[in-house]
Amino acid sequence: MTNKEAQPTKGSSPFKDELIPSDVNRGGLAARFKEVGSRKDKIIRQVPLEIVGQVFKSQDSLAAVAQAKQLFDELRGDYALNIPADIVIGPNPSGEEVAYILTDRVEGVDLFRGEGADERRERAISEWGHLYESLARYFYDKLQSREYLTLDIFKNEQYRYGHKLNTTEDGLYLIDTDIHYASQNSLLDMAQSLHHLLRSIDYKEQDLGVRFMSARRWLQDKIYIYLKAELEKDIVAVDQDSEIRRHFYGRMIKAIENFFAEDQAKSSFINLDNSGSEIK
Repeated sequence: MTNKEAQPTKGSSPFKDELIPSDVNRGGLAARFKEVGSRKDKIIRQVPLEIVGQVFKSQDSLAAVAQAKQLFDELRGDYALNIPADIVIGPNPSGEEVAYILTDRVEGVDLFRGEGADERRERAISEWGHLYESLARYFYDKLQSREYLTLDIFKNEQYRYGHKLNTTEDGLYLIDTDIHYASQNSLLDMAQSLHHLLRSIDYKEQDLGVRFMSARRWLQDKIYIYLKAELEKDIVAVDQDSEIRRHFYGRMIKAIENFFAEDQAKSSFINLDNSGSEIK
């Protein structure tokens, strides 16, 4: 997104045709996702501007949407996440101003069957490895800075390996592109996000039969060590804020310890660096 795009403006509906329910809707998500007319290449969701403003504690809802866009831009630029989405402002059918999130439809591919499955799986393993390292770096940076943390990016199901509709180039894409799940300086949200990341790495390693060693080194050599150091700083403090920090630092440390302890009980996997190459 360009700087110009990052400054949304209110106006008429951005769509020429009527929005209709998308065929990706399932169960409780019925009618949540939309499409424009007969076009199938974009999945559209909408968020009331008031909600975005509440997330970013801003009375200026347009500035809040711009801030949400900047979080996406940060993930793209600093952490190399592939986010095929844009945000535009316009009224919904009831006349309420909302943020429309337009996300490219991504068709998943089979990594285990069909011609070329071994090559697809090898490329996918490399991209998942890069993703987990990027998410570990992102979490570490936000843990230190306490700046806004995008929350809905740490679960495997929020990504899809495949290609955009009408294209053939496969990649790993963030497809869960809600802009109103973010928080600032919340140790609870950080602890939950770390938990999601650890579980995601564990599940994907079991699924693909590999170990994502670069991400694991970040967890153990950076995040774990940082949390231990911060916990030691607060040991002698007696104020309420320090007690809260001790509680959540302890939770995060224990989560990482459990992650590596459970690792010892599992069968041997192939150890990979973040390029997908086996570590001898």
